[in-house]
This record gives sequence, C-alpha cells and structure tokens, in this order.
Amino acid sequence: MDPTTKVYTLYEKDTLRILQFFQPNVPPVTPEQYFEERLRCDPDCLGKPADLFDVIVDERAAFETAMKEAENYIISIDPVKKRLVYNLFKLVIKNKTYNTQSIKRMFSFEEIKKMYYEDYINFNMKNFIRSKNLVVQFNYLKDLKLRSHMFNKNWKYFHYDPFLVDSHSDKTVLGRDIVKNGTYYPLVVGPLIEDKPNEKYVFEGNHRAASLKLLQMEGLVPEDFKICCIEYKQNYEMTQHRMRYQALQTPFQIRGIIELVYGNVILVDDNKYQAALKSLHEDGGRVVDDYTIEWTGCTYDDILFACQTYPHWLRDLVYPYKESILPSPIFNDESAFNEWLDE
Repeated sequence: MDPTTKVYTLYEKDTLRILQFFQPNVPPVTPEQYFEERLRCDPDCLGKPADLFDVIVDERAAFETAMKEAENYIISIDPVKKRLVYNLFKLVIKNKTYNTQSIKRMFSFEEIKKMYYEDYINFNMKNFIRSKNLVVQFNYLKDLKLRSHMFNKNWKYFHYDPFLVDSHSDKTVLGRDIVKNGTYYPLVVGPLIEDKPNEKYVFEGNHRAASLKLLQMEGLVPEDFKICCIEYKQNYEMTQHRMRYQALQTPFQIRGIIELVYGNVILVDDNKYQAALKSLHEDGGRVVDDYTIEWTGCTYDDILFACQTYPHWLRDLVYPYKESILPSPIFNDESAFNEWLDE
C-alpha cells in the first residue's frame, strides 16, 4: 500500500463521529503510526481506551473530489465495509421549508394531500414507529417542559412559517387552532441534562406547546390534555450533532421529495439530477414517481428527515389548503393512534 494515495479517518466507534481526516505525505506515515499518535495527542482521545476508536483507510482521490464541493457532500462512516461513504449532493437540511426554496416545483392539491397523509404519515411515521428506535406516545401537556427562550421570542421572526405568523400578535391563536383541529405532526421531546433523564423538554414544537399551555392556564385546555410526542432518550440537540450518523438498531423505509433530499438545483441542472439518481441507487433507494423517492433509513439523520424535516417542508404547502387538508386524527386522538398502528 502506498500511504500517499490514501486518506486516514479517525473516528469514534460507538457514535461513528469523525474526529479527523489525515492525508499522509512523504515521509509516509502508516495507519498504525497515525492511530498511535492521535491517541496521545487528540483531545477527544486523551485518557480513553484505544478500543473506543478506529482508523479507516480510504482512497485519497475520492476524498479530494468530495472536498472540492464540500457543501454538496455528507461524509460518513460505514463500519461494516470499513470505508467512507460520500452521499453526493445530499444536503444537511435543518428546518428546511418550501417557501424558502429558490427554485420550486408546483404541486397540485391531490399531490400535497398524498404527501401528507400517505407518504409522511402512513409510510414514514408508521415505519418509524414500528421500528421502535424511539418511543412515540401521547404525553400530558402539563408534564412537558418549555425551554426558557420560548417565553420572549418574537414569533414573527419565523416569517417563513405561515402558521406562526398567524399567531404573532396573539400567541394563543395557534393553541386555539390545535384544540379545534389538531396538530399536523408530533412534538419532539427529550431530557435537557443527563442526570435528569426522565424530564421531557420540548425541542421541536415549542410554539405549539407554549400556546396550549397559555390556554391551559386560562382553563380553556383541560388539565388532562395529551399530545403526541417523539421521545429521545438523550438531549435532542446533542443527538443532532454527536449522534447524527450513528447507526440505528432497526433500519426503516422512508419516502421524501427528491429535491428536498438532494437540493432544489437538481430541478434545473440535469447533471446534478443524474448524479442524485446515481447516489440514490448506490444507497439502495428507488424512484417512486416523478418527485418521490424511497430509501432505507439507517441513521439518526434519517429519523430527522422522515419525522421532522419532511413535515416542516410540507406545512407551507398545506397552509393554503388547511380547511381541506386537516391534521390527521392519528396524532390527535390516542385511541385512533393505537388503532392505526394495529391495522
């Protein structure tokens, strides 16, 4: 092996978190020498057993190609095949919404309805819940805790979210709508600090929870009001950063819009569209129709997409039809939720 044609990647075996890339030059350094040096010098490794870490040796040419368009790649670890994985043009998307897209595909009412009820709920959410990677259940609103920053945030700041703009001047408007019609997707809750693992702080859905709690204080929401939640066992924000590409115990099938996964530039750039299709097929995915793709979710990043990014993006499309595309009873009635899972 010629080390100068390789790239060494130091990573944490438990979380698959990448700690460092290294491209050996002359005089060449072996993977064993590099690993030993990093155990002595890297702050993440100091004082920890060597068997918590490992080094993957991969081809430098592929790594350098990815680095030329770093914003278009996610590089992750495949611990089974002992190699780096380059997810071409697959963007790191957090809270991406349809209204913020610079290039947009227009969808019909029937297509939007299908995306919400069938692809998101009956496919993504049902497959995810049945995988049992995380608990999804109804919790009492009074038992959920808000993070303090939510009490003074100007909701108009979220100008891309029409549901929050409606509640800008009266923060109870959103809660009143939920009491009447329900919520479109679950809250995301988890502990804030490690030594209190049973506390449930709201990490996604704070506006909904805050609005409902205000109404509960006025006696307009009953004390026994319950709401559907996805429950993380650890701090959710920590999961997003430290565990994002950690493998799931049980993979599950996911659907999504192709431009939401690979970037909306594929709608106007055929080369990147073809590259996205190639990446999808290499990952074992498939094209369902003109705009929908399906693949196997294997990491926490896939949970974030299937359960949060996709409905965040859909809410802008649903808003003009909110009188016709109502929140599913599945997320608003515990009995309906249990019956749906048993179907």
